[in-house]
Amino acid sequence: MIPILEEVEKDGASWQEMCLRLGRILGLDSPVPGSVLRRARADDRFAAHLMICRGTPDLLKEALFDAGNRAFERPQDSAERSVTQLGRGLVSSLASWVADGARFAPKDLHEQRLSTCRSCPHLVDPPTKLVYRVALVGSSDQRVCHLCGCVATRKARVASEKCPAGYW
Repeated sequence: MIPILEEVEKDGASWQEMCLRLGRILGLDSPVPGSVLRRARADDRFAAHLMICRGTPDLLKEALFDAGNRAFERPQDSAERSVTQLGRGLVSSLASWVADGARFAPKDLHEQRLSTCRSCPHLVDPPTKLVYRVALVGSSDQRVCHLCGCVATRKARVASEKCPAGYW
């Protein structure tokens, strides 16, 4: 294991905290996907590659979305958030939206964001939690972002929202 991963795993951190720590080490504002952390823990060469790429956003993006990461995905990655965590994210988003004047994104921007989301490997089917069954009522595309837990079609519509992976 490379030394930087020892830093990520110190203090008995939770899985979510370890993903967030690695994201911060790589210079991201969001956690890395669970598959990336699992692969880095299993493959020292991949972990070293992540560290080398951290100063180059385009190379880092390629590493984060490398097809080899799929072998390390787990279906529960998007279900790891508790209802409390999802609620906090919703309250934070609502507060930002209201502070921004409760504006929605213009139709062309909304479509551009959705197009980006539809091609993103982080767009997944929602977990089978009650909170998602309620939140998805009336939504035509029910997939969610597994980085933040948001319903992608709704998040893309709010002008003040940002993609947790930095794509829009």
